[in-house]
Amino acid sequence: MTPLAALAAPAHTAIVAQECQGAVIGPNAGLAVLAKEARRVALPNITRLLPTARAAGVRIVHCLVQRRPDGLGSNHNAKIFAVGAAASTSLPARLEPPCCPS
Repeated sequence: MTPLAALAAPAHTAIVAQECQGAVIGPNAGLAVLAKEARRVALPNITRLLPTARAAGVRIVHCLVQRRPDGLGSNHNAKIFAVGAAASTSLPARLEPPCCPS
């Protein structure tokens, strides 16, 4: 069996932090009950994990939502997103992500 230290070695490990921006888990988030629970349980753990991981040399990747004016890439068939869409605002268009030109 491979030791955990080898599986999670900083040279080939990353932590992906997703849905951690204010519009999702902040006090004015569109889904207030979900955001409150995330702040109660997930955020304290994330707050402890990220500095420890950084100190160990692990890469941290923060994924942020960015809505396109044309709606491409958006999830249109999940009811939870319809609720959130009513409370969200659009960001300026960026047709190509800065890291991944097409």
